[in-house]
Amino acid sequence: MKNPSSKITSSDEALIDRAKRWCAIQERCSYDLRLKLKQWGLPEDEIPKIISQLTKEGFINDGRFARMFAQGKFHNLKWGKIKIKLELQRHHISDELTQQAINSLDDEEYETTLKKILNNKRKSLLKEPPDIARQKLIRLALSKGYEPEMIYRLLNKTDLMEE
Repeated sequence: MKNPSSKITSSDEALIDRAKRWCAIQERCSYDLRLKLKQWGLPEDEIPKIISQLTKEGFINDGRFARMFAQGKFHNLKWGKIKIKLELQRHHISDELTQQAINSLDDEEYETTLKKILNNKRKSLLKEPPDIARQKLIRLALSKGYEPEMIYRLLNKTDLMEE
């Protein structure tokens, strides 16, 4: 016998339509939708049902969200993999989907982007003593979420400014 509370009512349909419109505005993950549904006052036991329906209909896809999030933050904000990973964890994206999203970033483009960030900042630090300039470059790259090994490797290249 089916549980009567698992049926979708007309008030649920209105909420589902509202959630669909909200998800259509930009890519969302299931965790973000869960928070929004709570904010709209939906009872906790109703939330999984709506998330499930929107997932089946393709409005919610955590893998797609993770890939688009990683690409967007990398291309638009020049974030590194560490910062992207931490933010995806904050959105409760699984480690597997997070890793797939990070692996979708092009390695050559990733390194080239970090070189450009370091070169642009280095130009503004020409009057600084070399050790102070190096510390500032390291702090900048770390704050953007780049891996320390890559930062040090690029900073140790003598031709960094010419690339």
